[in-house]
Amino acid sequence: MNQAIVNKEFVSMLHQAHADSIESAYMARMSVDGNPDDVKILDIDGARVFLSREPWSWSNRAILSGNETSQTIDKVVAEFEKHGTQCHI
Repeated sequence: MNQAIVNKEFVSMLHQAHADSIESAYMARMSVDGNPDDVKILDIDGARVFLSREPWSWSNRAILSGNETSQTIDKVVAEFEKHGTQCHI
């Protein structure tokens, strides 16, 4: 029987692959003339943050490493508040 080896590095790799997928989709949306969805891709102290004007979109999210400080988390949440959208972490 095959057993999957799951550790912190593997989970981190999956999170970053998910972030890469979101980033690709957001880059395409940002290329639309005038960026009507007000799409933003941010790096906040290493946290990858994806924002759009779709307040309930599951793609509006922060991909964290697990090593963020409380100050970094506050900065991430502040960006979502400033952008007026829901935050998924």
